[in-house]
Amino acid sequence: MDQEFSILHAFYDFEVSPNSFDFAAFLICAETKRRTVEADGLHIIVVPQASKDGHHDNTLFDSDHSGWRLHNIAIPLTQMLPSCRSITVCAAREQAAELAKDLTGPVFPETYSVSAPVARHHTGWTIIDAHLGQDLQYFRATQQARRYARQWIHNHAGGKKCVAITLREAPFVEIRNSNLDVWGEFAQRLTQDGYFPVILRDIDTALADLPPQFEGMAVFPEGVFNLLLRMAFYEECDLCAFVANGPGQVCFYSKNVRFIYLVTGDWLERKPTPFGRIGINFGETPPLAHEFQRWIWKEQNADILLEELKSLEADIEEAKANGSYDSKLAPLPQNRLPLS
Repeated sequence: MDQEFSILHAFYDFEVSPNSFDFAAFLICAETKRRTVEADGLHIIVVPQASKDGHHDNTLFDSDHSGWRLHNIAIPLTQMLPSCRSITVCAAREQAAELAKDLTGPVFPETYSVSAPVARHHTGWTIIDAHLGQDLQYFRATQQARRYARQWIHNHAGGKKCVAITLREAPFVEIRNSNLDVWGEFAQRLTQDGYFPVILRDIDTALADLPPQFEGMAVFPEGVFNLLLRMAFYEECDLCAFVANGPGQVCFYSKNVRFIYLVTGDWLERKPTPFGRIGINFGETPPLAHEFQRWIWKEQNADILLEELKSLEADIEEAKANGSYDSKLAPLPQNRLPLS
């Protein structure tokens, strides 16, 4: 391949794409395209919206929060993709247009231009590729982040199995939030059974006092405010438990996280489920997931959480004992649909 085609330039445009964890799906789609065209690496280019603050319209947070998300969600996500060679955050759309006009190699999305931007942030694109047989679990925590995560676990867990519990306590769409009574009971029962549960709260509550339901529990706010450390912690923990939230979405794309993912709120209660808009029907586990990544379509209940987590743990231990663990880290073919 000629050197001029060695880098795929991928444009994420806030004119048509949100400043959110959806950026993860965009990166996965860009990486899939890079592998298809056999480029050596990725150059991610973030293009501001034409409005004053440059970020995609979002009524959930102000421009200061939006800028924080750019530097603490989007940019760290690129560091989880080993093929990402560089990232440019353009100061204006004109800068992006100047950059784009001189490119001779492949561009993603294929028909993108600054004057006619194209969005590829929708998780549905990755669901389609996974149904077609692609293994899209490209994300990896950096080795240095994993060293720090191992250090924290070594100094706090006392040799017990570490279980990361990620809470959703968002001020919007609160029906999807973690039921603190349920998750508190779950954490306390894990402690009684000899595990070491660690609580990762929602970012806007991470520095507040723990709710009484979690009295005496370990917390890891460092991981809440550092996405690379958060991913490393999930990868180093024995098990993880999520409700439907952004950090859980990132873990869809890592082989190294073993989790239960409890569907909550309107995702669970509405029929058909709103997850249908990204190609996931009620009761399904998406085709991205491997044997040790499980979606649970049940109400928030401590008995259910404990049963599902221990079932996952037992299957992991059995696979390690019989030498089949590594072979079970590929996406499960039975979760795929026949697509053309």
